[in-house]
Amino acid sequence: TVLLIDIANEINNNISEMRKLLKSYSKGQRTKEKRNIENISSPENNATDVTNERKRQGFEGQSDIEEQEDPSVREIKLQKNFEEDGYETEDAKTIAELLVKKSLKYHFETRSVETSSFFTVKNKAGILIITLNSDHPAYEHLIELLEDEIKDDDPKEELIDRFQKARDGLLLLIAAWARFEDEQISENKRDQLKDIRSDWGKVARGFYRGSI
Repeated sequence: TVLLIDIANEINNNISEMRKLLKSYSKGQRTKEKRNIENISSPENNATDVTNERKRQGFEGQSDIEEQEDPSVREIKLQKNFEEDGYETEDAKTIAELLVKKSLKYHFETRSVETSSFFTVKNKAGILIITLNSDHPAYEHLIELLEDEIKDDDPKEELIDRFQKARDGLLLLIAAWARFEDEQISENKRDQLKDIRSDWGKVARGFYRGSI
């Protein structure tokens, strides 16, 4: 009985520590998300500019209609979505308000997702929310590698800049896929692309586990 109690206490302690780590990790992720929204040269902002130009050329996405909704309604929808995804209420509200205020079309987030896809795409209130799957091997080898903050006093400026551009370029590539899905008029076509994205994720997972 004493042994079982000790084991139970140890499990509870471990769970408590894990919760602290997860909360700290989530806080760091939300800070990065807010910073990217504010940064005019971020992938989110650049992808939005390109999408706006495509709209002017006549390309339409299924999510564009919801951009016409009342801003306060969009913020509520987004906040609810983020809270359902595990965001703290304050972070969910702040990020939702920033996205609508800045008229952004894309939002990148990172979390564990139970899917073979490297990333998922969903439309919420006219914004394409792209979730990078932190459980996918591609995340570890591509995004996480370049995720660390860049220090101002780092002497390798040129290399750092190249890494930053590589990360931004990758996110822009993913945003382009998200928009490609969104612009499909046929629901069957969109479903096919989702299946392709999932199958591509499975192949990429095999490549990373088998050769890297």
